Amino acid sequence: MFLFAAIVAAACSAQSEPVNLARGKPYELSSKPNYRECTNDDGRTKLTDGTLVPESKTMFWLLPTTVGWVRPSTVTVDLGKSEDVCGFFWHGAFGLMSGVNPPESVAVYMSDDRTDWTYAGDLLMKTREERGNPVSGKGAIFMLESKRMPCRGRYVRFVPAQSPCLFVDEVGVWSGDAAAVDAAWPKLEHGVDPVKHQAAVCLRARIYRDAAMIGEKLPEGLMDR
Repeated sequence: MFLFAAIVAAACSAQSEPVNLARGKPYELSSKPNYRECTNDDGRTKLTDGTLVPESKTMFWLLPTTVGWVRPSTVTVDLGKSEDVCGFFWHGAFGLMSGVNPPESVAVYMSDDRTDWTYAGDLLMKTREERGNPVSGKGAIFMLESKRMPCRGRYVRFVPAQSPCLFVDEVGVWSGDAAAVDAAWPKLEHGVDPVKHQAAVCLRARIYRDAAMIGEKLPEGLMDR
């Protein structure tokens, strides 16, 4: 596990500065945005326009740059061609006083044909591993981001577990290095169904959360993906 992480870290540091491959790219939503106080995103442009709500803003879910749901939705970005990537980001918010819970996980998958999916990892768990918990406290605008999730594909599917409300204003995909992806590829989970697989991702996230709360040592390998 340590050797694999070291290889990925070295490859990521050796490549040129990553660029956001998702910027300006089209995407699909599995559910139509239905939180009426923010944008309905009919043009499918808000989540890849490169605009992030500043952390100093309040009431994230009332802003026209935000896309919101009162039921779960996935976001599937079309990069236009198969790409090597080193990571992803998801920019959202939560507020316990407003009844907006933090996400339990944000699973990310990639595919060349939208049928055979590869699991890239849980973006929330990777962010916690690298920089600490971004969704602690009573509420915040948060950035889930990792540049140590090498994967490959044309389509990127973000599957957030956040209920009863879900709010996001930007998603991103960081360009990567073919050598890092080649090194990681045998260790990734391939041929998964994102809908069914997310249940396992959520279970891992709950184990992490519960273990962290009681100060127990995490199970070996839980943080890998």
